[in-house]
Amino acid sequence: MCIRDSPGPAALVAAALALGLPAARAQPQPPEALQPAADAGPLRVMTYNAGAGTAWTPLFFSVDLLTYVDAAGRVLREVRATQPHARMHALAAQVAQAAPHLVAVQALGRWSTGTLALHGLRCGPMKVEIDMLAALLQSLRALGRPYRVAVQAAQFELPALPARPAPGELRCVQASERVVILERADLPRGATAHPQRGRLDAPAPPPALAAVPGTAQVGVWPGGRAWVSVDVRLPGGALRFVSAQLARLDPFTPDERRQDGELLRALAESSPLPVALALSSTVPAAPPPPDELQADFLAAGWRDAWAQAQPAQLGATCCRAPSMDDTDPQLSRRSDVLWLRGAVQPRAARLAGDAAADRTPAGLWSSDHAGVVVELQTAPAR
Repeated sequence: MCIRDSPGPAALVAAALALGLPAARAQPQPPEALQPAADAGPLRVMTYNAGAGTAWTPLFFSVDLLTYVDAAGRVLREVRATQPHARMHALAAQVAQAAPHLVAVQALGRWSTGTLALHGLRCGPMKVEIDMLAALLQSLRALGRPYRVAVQAAQFELPALPARPAPGELRCVQASERVVILERADLPRGATAHPQRGRLDAPAPPPALAAVPGTAQVGVWPGGRAWVSVDVRLPGGALRFVSAQLARLDPFTPDERRQDGELLRALAESSPLPVALALSSTVPAAPPPPDELQADFLAAGWRDAWAQAQPAQLGATCCRAPSMDDTDPQLSRRSDVLWLRGAVQPRAARLAGDAAADRTPAGLWSSDHAGVVVELQTAPAR
């Protein structure tokens, strides 16, 4: 949405005159030739947190519109610096190589910018500048391994508000983030069905324009949490594939992650099919003791696909710096976990995006996480 009314202080209009031009837009890298992989038979799934490219911290500490302008601009600069479209091309190469039937991808950002009229601070038409989902799908097509969206949901959506993306210009900036499940475009018609989506939390209220001094009414923490699911039936098996990005580890809300897990387990109990639940969260590194979230899943009878398929390997997937330019490729925590319920067993599992060769031509990692690919054995579909 656009700002309809002026927030008041004339100082904001005066400050706007000193603001600057935005940075150049990140562009996808040229595609590389890659032949489609043959269907190996077992049901193969993948989960990947695409990485927002920012920690969002400046927005949380915005206590009035002036500080929000600076914070939103800083966050956009951080995201631009990670070259999201180039990163999605590198991530697409990993997906194309693994050729999973279904891919769960979290933290897919979409950024739009537009003009801002200083009189009344009205936003003009917004134009998409960064669309990680569109870049990922386009790169997969260019690599000869097309995918389509089976189901998607918005994690959060920030309205169009003034921001300073670079010195010398004031613009409107709008951001959103999605969690999606992709399916291979060559799956038989009717192989997937029953797409569902929902929320693990209530949508956050939009930033307030008239903040009380000393409070964080304008400040926002873009941490909305949604879940998506789809049923797949193939000759190699049938299951319900679910994905979600859980709450952060936050000392002020210590029970949120466990509540997210409880809700997701309750949703899975309604499934007539075996369930594979792809979760991206912050989890202490194995080996045990597990954190409370892991303990809850284990106590409820769920099984960790990686622990079953690769019991001797840590399988760490997290976390690099949000800037994606770490020189040390080491990962220390297993934050991306595939939980299994019902008549489904993992046959094999491996990481994706954990090697230096997986980086972009500019030397950036495709994400601050690594992905996980798992081959699953289920009962033949009827």
